[in-house]
Amino acid sequence: MGSQGTAAAAAEAEAAGGGVVKAAYFDPTKPPTQTKRMIYRIYVACILLLEVKLVCKQRSRYEEYLESNSLLIHRLWMYDTMWPFILVHLLIDAFMLFHLNAIHPKWGVTKHPHLKEPVLRISEENSILIRHCLKMLIRFPPIGAPLVGAKIGYFHAFTCAQALSMSLSPTVFGTLLAVRSMRGLLIMCLCNVLFMVGLAVSLPFSHIVQTPFSPTWAARACWHHVVIGAPLAGLMPLITHVAQKNYPAVKAMVCATVWRVLSGVVALVLGGKKPSASSAPSAPSAPSAPS
Repeated sequence: MGSQGTAAAAAEAEAAGGGVVKAAYFDPTKPPTQTKRMIYRIYVACILLLEVKLVCKQRSRYEEYLESNSLLIHRLWMYDTMWPFILVHLLIDAFMLFHLNAIHPKWGVTKHPHLKEPVLRISEENSILIRHCLKMLIRFPPIGAPLVGAKIGYFHAFTCAQALSMSLSPTVFGTLLAVRSMRGLLIMCLCNVLFMVGLAVSLPFSHIVQTPFSPTWAARACWHHVVIGAPLAGLMPLITHVAQKNYPAVKAMVCATVWRVLSGVVALVLGGKKPSASSAPSAPSAPSAPS
C-alpha cells in the first residue's frame, strides 16, 4: 500500500512538472534544460578565465615588491605556472558541471523506480551551493595565496570593492538560476558574511599592507569590509530572490525611476519644464465592458 501511495505521489509530481517526494528520494530534481546547461558551461569558462587574468594582473602589479622580498615566494614553479591554482578551480567547476549533467548526458544522473526520466544525484541548488562555498574558501587570501606559490602565512589583501565583486557575482548568478529555498538562501548569506568578516580579520596580518601608511589603510579597509561589505553581501541572495519573484513590480519600479531620472536630465539640459507624470509611458488599459 505504501509503495502504491509513493508511486501515485511520484506520478502526480511528475505530471505537475517534475520531482519526486523527498520521502522517496533525497532532494530530487530534474536535470537542467539544454539551454541552462549551456549557460552553466559559458559562465564557468568566463569566470575561470577572469580569475586567471586577475591573478596575473595582481602578480604583475606587485612584481617589484616581490623581487625585493623574494622569500615570500616559497615555490617558484607554482608562482610561474599557476597550475595548482587553475587545477583547484577546474576541479570545483567540474564537480558542479558533473552533478548538473552538463558534461555528459549520462553523468550526474540516476534512475528512479517511479519515474521514467532520470534525476540528478545532487540537486541543482545543492551543486551551486557547494561550488559557491568552495570558491569563497579558496578566494580567502590565507588559503588562496599558497596555491600560487606564496609562503604559508604570507598573503595579500582585498579592498571592499574587490571582495564584493568576488562574492556578489556568483551570488546573483546562483540565486537567479538555482538557489530558491530558504535554506539555500540562508546558507549563501552565511557564506558571504563569513567571507567578508574573514577578510576583515585577516587583512591586518597580510604582508602586502606592511608599507608606509598601511595601518591607516588597513583600519579603513577592515571597517569597510564589516560595515559595508558584510551586510551587502549577506543580504544580496535575499534581495535577488525577492526581485526575481516580484519581477513585474520591480520592472515597473525601475522603469518609473529611469523615466524620472531621464526627464530630470532633459529638464536640466534644455532648461524646460520637467515632463509631467501623465506623459510617462504606461501600459494600455483593458477595454471597458459594454454597458
